[in-house]
Amino acid sequence: MSLHHSLRLPRSKYTEQFVRIMKMNEITKLKSHEEIGSAAIAAGLDFACEQILRILPDFTDKFQPAYSVGNFYSPSDNTDWTNGFWTGEIWLAYEYLKRRYPEMQNDMDRLYKAGKVQVKSFLERIEKKISVDHHDMGFLYSPSCVAAYKLTGDEDARKAAILAADQLLTRFQPAPGFLQAWGPMDQKENYRLIIDCLSHV
Repeated sequence: MSLHHSLRLPRSKYTEQFVRIMKMNEITKLKSHEEIGSAAIAAGLDFACEQILRILPDFTDKFQPAYSVGNFYSPSDNTDWTNGFWTGEIWLAYEYLKRRYPEMQNDMDRLYKAGKVQVKSFLERIEKKISVDHHDMGFLYSPSCVAAYKLTGDEDARKAAILAADQLLTRFQPAPGFLQAWGPMDQKENYRLIIDCLSHV
């Protein structure tokens, strides 16, 4: 039984083409640069949702680290600067299924519950100040907690996002007027910013 079939997403010729291209790594072999139509976009989003739902059991209480080992991501704790991206994918899949496939309530429920578990982890992380002494608060809390609050009204998500914004403010160096990227604020060797600092404001 195909994954597509088990998740009950309708398979189209565009989805089949997308899967074939991905499996054969033929994207670079395309001879034309035709504009992608809405059916092909929907097929790509369907495929992405399938992948998220497939790995959700391993990554509900845990997160994907910033890098793979042997092309696989091992479940890890919520301590990396990239952890918000995975939770953001959960909320994007939830929003997409809700809009496009409202009959897929079981899958939406799975995504919703996983997203809530992840929000609680982010709240705990910011309350206990676990690996938050850096500029990446936006990468962590916008796709996870801000998205959760906007989609569901979750008050824990709102609280976590505000605490993360407050944490980011502690990185501000007033004299030159920039957010310090990493490390203790009073150590000269850490007195620097990087372009990523601007994307978290």
